[in-house]
Amino acid sequence: MLLSLKKQGIDSYSKSLGYKVSVILVLLVLLGGVAIQMYLLNLINAHLWTFAVIAIIYFLCIFLYFKNVIKPAEKSLRTAEKFVSLFMLASYLSIIIEVHFNI
Repeated sequence: MLLSLKKQGIDSYSKSLGYKVSVILVLLVLLGGVAIQMYLLNLINAHLWTFAVIAIIYFLCIFLYFKNVIKPAEKSLRTAEKFVSLFMLASYLSIIIEVHFNI
């Protein structure tokens, strides 16, 4: 579907809003995810390591995206996108692991 939208001439949000604004928006959305994840982990009295994993991945995302703002490189941007995916996976796994082992 995404390919068909691009073929029809509908711009991506990074093209519409600009590269730097798009990076900031991605990091703000990710920050919202971090806040929700921290709240959920707090509700289930999670171990410190789960908070640390989420925080480390978020700070790596910040580093990678800002590195791309300063010196854009497609390979580095792809790596940043993979870390966003890793954040989502770690979010799900951290809840599952904590709930399973805190019973």
